[in-house]
Amino acid sequence: MSDSASPFKLDSADDPLARHRAFWDRRSADRPLLGCNLGMFMDERYPRTADALPDGPVHPDDIDIGAFLADCEDLYRRHVELGDDYPYTGCALKFVPWMEAIMGCPIHTSRTSMWAEPCSGTVAGCLRRPSLDDNPWARKLVQMLEAVAGHARGRYPVSATLMRGTSDMLAAMRGAAQFPMDLYDDPEEVRKALDVCADVWIEVERAQLAIIPESDRGYMDGDRGMRFWAPQKPMWLQEDASSLLSPTLYKEFVLPVDRRIASGFSACAFHIHSVCHWLVDSIIAAPEFQVVEIDFDDIRTAADVDRVFAACKRILARKRAIVYRSYDEGFWPWLDRARVELEFRGLSIQTSVRNLEEGISVRSQFMENFKP
Repeated sequence: MSDSASPFKLDSADDPLARHRAFWDRRSADRPLLGCNLGMFMDERYPRTADALPDGPVHPDDIDIGAFLADCEDLYRRHVELGDDYPYTGCALKFVPWMEAIMGCPIHTSRTSMWAEPCSGTVAGCLRRPSLDDNPWARKLVQMLEAVAGHARGRYPVSATLMRGTSDMLAAMRGAAQFPMDLYDDPEEVRKALDVCADVWIEVERAQLAIIPESDRGYMDGDRGMRFWAPQKPMWLQEDASSLLSPTLYKEFVLPVDRRIASGFSACAFHIHSVCHWLVDSIIAAPEFQVVEIDFDDIRTAADVDRVFAACKRILARKRAIVYRSYDEGFWPWLDRARVELEFRGLSIQTSVRNLEEGISVRSQFMENFKP
């Protein structure tokens, strides 16, 4: 990312990445970082791409890279105009469940999203490791990222796409209802299958990192609430399917695999939904993860809000924290509480807005709220 075309709009004329460096170093700050994601669903962020996709089953050749790059250009320009702390970051279309597709799951689409269907009637059927050289979804992923890197031309950062985690891959291959049962019925085969998923995950992540241009200004990764800067090429990991498991099962089967994946990379962040706030203690205790992101989503009771705020405080005591909440009428009262209860050192607050106008309004009011 060239200095002359930097989309970052921060406070220091001498170092436009000053706040991101402070976040990474966990230094004191006068306010958290702010990130506004423009659009939530696929047709909001990538309308041309969504228009070109069929409803129902989808194949790699159905994804129109030209339409996708036109959508990327629009998002880049709108994020520059938005002017918050985060630039638009390009990657292969994040709505594709790439890892599930590479492992053999049929992929379906609607205008708003994409999802995977089960592909194996047994856990043993999940032990086959695909060759990425002749896998059409893996080739499409590389082709898209190469196209994005060429389109960016240093104007915006480029990152690996959203890849979820090994429990997500196995739950997709076996089905969400069957996956937890497999842990009881065939635990040793599940361990083997998770290891295979991890090996493929690592290979796909490394293939993407090799495409990302080298930079002496660090790297940005992620989308939506999952965005952060790091001095080395970063990666994201998540285990949303852990919501189907107990804490004990996660620690026994999935956490060792997550730590093995993360140990092979320089800068690693972990995404957690509020329903899995119990994951926080395991993740902050693992030195392989430097950043922890937690969503304030699907929270039904005041007690749940209290538990997630408590989890945020535990993260900030030991790690860098990214806190995500969708923008609605409850955002500002929630932010008032966050401003009082959470320390700003190593803190980023991120949200999703419907359009540029709403994003500019949120940015302006946010900055007003954090005036000294």
